[in-house]
Amino acid sequence: MPYDLPRGSAAGYMPEMNVLLGAADLSTQSDQPLMKSIRVRVTRVAVGVGG
Repeated sequence: MPYDLPRGSAAGYMPEMNVLLGAADLSTQSDQPLMKSIRVRVTRVAVGVGG
């Protein structure tokens, strides 16, 4: 789904994003995953004929 995100930002859905965090990466205040403070790198991948 296209969405107009600011350059340098990323978005994702939970629980699919949980694989980017360790089990102990929780906020001490809310006991929620620290999704707002992780770094991600997005790279282009060449897709083959069967892609």
